[in-house]
Formats: sequence, structure tokens, C-alpha cells
Amino acid sequence: DTAPATERPAQLELLNTPHRSLPGGVHSDRRSHARRQTMWKGSGRTLFQTLVMENFKFSLFVITPIVTAALFWNDSFVELIVRNRQYIRYPPEGERPPVNQEELQERLQKARRAKNQD
Repeated sequence: DTAPATERPAQLELLNTPHRSLPGGVHSDRRSHARRQTMWKGSGRTLFQTLVMENFKFSLFVITPIVTAALFWNDSFVELIVRNRQYIRYPPEGERPPVNQEELQERLQKARRAKNQD
């Protein structure tokens, strides 16, 4: 920090920056005129905004599985979810088809008898 002021142009620029007036006659701080430090070149977010966003994303990453596990640990909650989200509705179960040739013959005989009786 023993370098002369002429070797520090960025600091001189900050010192020579005039105050800008904000609405209502309030003067802004010199630091607000300094170029904002961005995370990546050309990025619109400041380093602070990026850190806040990354902390929020990490919190979601950690909290979401914990909350989901806590909710689905409760059997009544799972039952409630399953009942409210029945996407497939199966028709009531009917008579099962015959499995082998003998059952087919028996059913055909029953059907013929029923037809002959009518």
C-alpha cells in the first residue's frame, strides 16, 4: 500500500466519482457506484445474489428428502395419497376363463343344459 496514488487508477476513479442524487434529494454512498462484483463475466447476478441462491438450492436439496420421508413414514398419509390419486380404475372382476380343456368342456355342458332348459 506504499504505491503512489497514480499507480492505483481504480481507486482514483472511485475517489473522483461524483455523488449522484437519488429521488428525494438523498445522496447515494460511494460504494454503490463501484462496479458490482459478479460471479461470472457477463453475469447479471452479484456474488452475494449467487451465494444466496446456491444456499437456497442446497437447503432444498437437503430438506426435500427429509420432509418427504417424514410424510410418507405415516401410513395414513400414504393411504390418503393413494385414494386421492387413483389414475387407473379397474372394472369389477368377472368370471374367470377356463384354465384347461376339462373346465372348458364342463362349462360348455352347463351352457347347453341352461339353453335347453329355456
